Amino acid sequence: MQWRYMIWLVIATVSALGVAAAPFAANDRMPGFGDESIGLVADESAVQVGLEVTLTATLSDEAEGVSVQFTVNDEPLGGAVNTNGSGEATKIYAPSAKGTVTIKATATDYDGSNTVEVTGVDITLKARSAADSNWVEGNVTIASGGVNNDPHKAVLLVEDDPPVSSRFQISLAGGRGHGGSNNASAAIGGVSVGPGETKKPKTGAQGNATGYLLSSNVLASATVTAGTSKQIDFAWNNYAEDDFWVSDPIFLVPGESSDEVLTLQLNSMPLEGHEIAFFVEEVVYFDENGDIITLTNTASEPSDLSSWASFADVQVTVDGDGRANATLVVEDKPEIVSLTMRAYDQTVFTMP
Repeated sequence: MQWRYMIWLVIATVSALGVAAAPFAANDRMPGFGDESIGLVADESAVQVGLEVTLTATLSDEAEGVSVQFTVNDEPLGGAVNTNGSGEATKIYAPSAKGTVTIKATATDYDGSNTVEVTGVDITLKARSAADSNWVEGNVTIASGGVNNDPHKAVLLVEDDPPVSSRFQISLAGGRGHGGSNNASAAIGGVSVGPGETKKPKTGAQGNATGYLLSSNVLASATVTAGTSKQIDFAWNNYAEDDFWVSDPIFLVPGESSDEVLTLQLNSMPLEGHEIAFFVEEVVYFDENGDIITLTNTASEPSDLSSWASFADVQVTVDGDGRANATLVVEDKPEIVSLTMRAYDQTVFTMP
């Protein structure tokens, strides 16, 4: 009776082990038995301080429910995490300071390549106008208008410390364009960043990334942040020489035309590509009684003065020298005393 009783105990024990092993592995082994291993990978090897890195530990036997502990320089990274149905456990790590740390993942009875290194990087942003060769300490001024040429661009440089290829974060505050279009935009590291947006590109192998910010069409500013921040101001013409507006001939001749040349520059940079609208704003003449009569044409009270004078080219584009050339045609009316002309830059607005 005792032998039969002992044999029954052995059979029951083997049966219990077989049932328990089934959820963990097809070969009916408990997790961690034999030569199973644990691997560890990080989705980024270097990131800007404060950005998140996803750590993934994987069990070779894909066992579920196994407790995995992550450590950073041998210090626990929060509590342990159980593996999912694919034998994976994930953890988020964000460097709090510059430097390289060793991250390890461990699970009882598992061996293997279970360490990775992650580097925290300090990011610095520099900026200058495309027409300058030196980086600017304070605000950078470029032309408003959003035309795709150098006067309307600020050059951006992001540098890593230490100088390794790393993931960084860049954002743009402000810079909205007029009427919801022609917004400012920053292009760097293969991404484009608009007002209110944040992107996470990478620096190159040398630990830096270069790009540019294109202005909006509003007289305003935008702030680019990548580690540090730079304010980019969008300004307009500051050319104030005597030849700002030149008429040839200087004196009005009824029945003839004159060449009108307007020069627009910002800090000696031509505002190439701006669209300028010329129009006659005021006509002063003698009526049949010898009285002086004034006719006006304004934005608030438009009036057609073309029977007195008009521009052959109502809208012209500023050329590479910063000049807008238009022809004024004056009607053959000797009673004309004077004309007042005005030009509007239709590429730039005072508010969004």
